[in-house]
Amino acid sequence: MKNATTYRVTLPFATFRLRADFDRAGSDIEVNFDPDADDDSWGHTPYQAADARHDVAAAARLAVEHCGRDWYAEPGDEREDEDILDEVMAAAKVVAL
Repeated sequence: MKNATTYRVTLPFATFRLRADFDRAGSDIEVNFDPDADDDSWGHTPYQAADARHDVAAAARLAVEHCGRDWYAEPGDEREDEDILDEVMAAAKVVAL
């Protein structure tokens, strides 16, 4: 992906890589949930940089949300998805690589 910047997103329960060219509205947001792999295990999300308003933290949140509640919520957690995502993302660390 030309001109994309790669970021490491560290959550309380997982780490993944995210990349996009946040200067281009139509740039796909891609993720790699196996950042220790030797191969290039990148996959597309249904989102583009414009969906995240060109903001890396917002893109990370979209990627987490795209994984589904079963991935980011504890079993039995009855809170609304937005509340859970707010908590998860408040603890997230996003670093450019």
